[in-house]
Amino acid sequence: MPDLDRVAAGLRRRDLLTRLADYVAGELIAKEVERVDAHLGGCEYCKKFGGEYGKLVEELRGSCDSPTVDSDVWSRLANRMEALWESDSE
Repeated sequence: MPDLDRVAAGLRRRDLLTRLADYVAGELIAKEVERVDAHLGGCEYCKKFGGEYGKLVEELRGSCDSPTVDSDVWSRLANRMEALWESDSE
């Protein structure tokens, strides 16, 4: 199981996960984008996970009739993915 409290560039993995959906959707403010980018630059695990997550989102966007997804849906998806990630590693 990955250590969700591991810190890279001042940001815990757990905190990165809560921002990932907004990051991929381009909805973070510039300062938060910098923090996420810095963490991804220093954490290979999150870089790989984030890349796979981003690819999944792009594939889902391409297969939907409507390219717009409510931010609440992104948040619920990120929370569900985090819960699955934690349960798989137990």
